[in-house]
Amino acid sequence: SSSYSPTTQHPLVTADDAFDDVMWGGGITGMRGITASAGVGDSFSLYTRSTGVDSSITPTDYVGFTLAADPGKTLDLTDVAFYYTFNGGTGYTATFTLRSSLDGYTADLAQFVKPSSSGGYNAGWTSTGPIALGSAFGNIASVGFRIFLSDDVESNTYSLRLDNLTVNGEVIPEPASAALLGLVALAFLRCRRPAHGA
Repeated sequence: SSSYSPTTQHPLVTADDAFDDVMWGGGITGMRGITASAGVGDSFSLYTRSTGVDSSITPTDYVGFTLAADPGKTLDLTDVAFYYTFNGGTGYTATFTLRSSLDGYTADLAQFVKPSSSGGYNAGWTSTGPIALGSAFGNIASVGFRIFLSDDVESNTYSLRLDNLTVNGEVIPEPASAALLGLVALAFLRCRRPAHGA
C-alpha cells in the first residue's frame, strides 16, 4: 500500500495524518477500506464503503489529522471546511461529524447529514462552508481533528467521500519570543539615538 500526506501550504506548520488506522491516499489498508478516488475537481478524494462504518459514531470510524506549529510558534486557528458526499443509491443518510483533540474528541464542532444520491462517485458534493473555531483554538502548539463517519445502510454499493479539507488561521510567535524581539528592537533604537547638542 501507499500513503499520501496532507498538503501543507504554510511553511511554519507541519501536517500529520498518523491517527489510529486511518491514512490519506490510494491503496490504503485501514479503516475497513478507506482509499482514494476521483474527487471535487481533481484526481483524488477519500472514501470508504458503507460496510466500513457503523450506524453511530465509533472510536475507529474517522479520518484524522494533526496540525503543529514549528518550535517557537503557536497556532491561532479560525475555521475548518471540507467537501463531503454519500452516493450509490437513494433512501439512506450518512453523517459527518467534526471533533478535535482539545477535549479528547468528545464534543461536536459541527455535524452534517447527507442523503444518499444515485449519481456517480463524483456527484453530489456539498461544502460545509467555514466552520468557525472558538477562542480555545488560539495560542496552541498543535491540535488534532477527526471527521467521524456513520450511515444507516450496509452495502458495498454505497460510499462516503471527503475532499478539499482546509484549515485557516495564523502562525504567531510565542509571547516570550515576541518580548525578546521587542527588547532587541528597543536596544537598537537606543544605540542609534543621537546625543543632545551634537
